[in-house]
Amino acid sequence: VASQYANAGTVLEPYLSTQYEIGAKATLGRVDLNLALFRIDKANAFIDPVTNVYSTDGTEVHDGLEFSFLGKVTDELTLGGGMTLLTTEITKSSTAGLTGKTPLGVPNYLANLFGEYAVPAVPGLTLMLGGSYTGEEWVNSANTVSIPAVLKTTSPF
Repeated sequence: VASQYANAGTVLEPYLSTQYEIGAKATLGRVDLNLALFRIDKANAFIDPVTNVYSTDGTEVHDGLEFSFLGKVTDELTLGGGMTLLTTEITKSSTAGLTGKTPLGVPNYLANLFGEYAVPAVPGLTLMLGGSYTGEEWVNSANTVSIPAVLKTTSPF
């Protein structure tokens, strides 16, 4: 457990999670496509606002849809990316008011896009650029304080 909590340094008991997933893959020309539906049942981790203790209590369910692609647009240009849509909910808790809330730190939307360009005039030189988006996330168990969505670019330069 992280240092900002009253039970810092404590190791939580292990817990079992279950994941169900069904998906499809296809190749169209030089592009690979992946689509999956999934459901994850796992323990809910939360921070007690009164005691500042980080612990597990009850269960949370994550239902999602994930899509990704990777392919050659030309011999020099490769594009890839994907998105994930999530619906999450705390489904069982002994702590009053948590049931029906969204778990901590779980955005409802994620997306990314990247490209690589192999410069023909300079063998071995590849330029890369990408970006990602992470939706809003709750940072308290009551779902009253959140961090906003973030859009950022990534580059090795």
